[in-house]
Amino acid sequence: MSLPKVLHSAFNTSLLVARSIRRRSVGFSTRFGILGLCLIVLSACSEGITAPVGGIDRAAVARVMPAVTDARLRITNGLGNVAIRQQVILDISNLEIALRSGNAERSQLLVRTVTREVTDYRAKASFSEGADMSAIFLMLQTVSQIVDAGNSVTP
Repeated sequence: MSLPKVLHSAFNTSLLVARSIRRRSVGFSTRFGILGLCLIVLSACSEGITAPVGGIDRAAVARVMPAVTDARLRITNGLGNVAIRQQVILDISNLEIALRSGNAERSQLLVRTVTREVTDYRAKASFSEGADMSAIFLMLQTVSQIVDAGNSVTP
């Protein structure tokens, strides 16, 4: 075998090896490229789920927290029905936690829940419980103005 034929054969062999590696690496890199693109799209789409919830004005929360605490500790004790009283105390406590953490969605839900509970109980309540329920409604209205931005509670 002459030297040019050997070089030609070696060149062809190396060219074939390079082509096969390129074919394999193109398939390999294409798979990783698609996988990377899917991960980017997945992380972009999941941002809506894990995004922070709407915030609440911290200064406004600081102004309303004494009223919420007073309603939980003192005013709810005026409710005669023990089961309703305990449920309202629990929900107002959860409302305090949601307000302190800045969770507007949870606060809105709890304002609606406590409003519904006190409204339902109002039909069965005695005359002496009216002032306490009005105080709870005033607290809920103040909190809803902060959290709902306009959709306030109407007793």
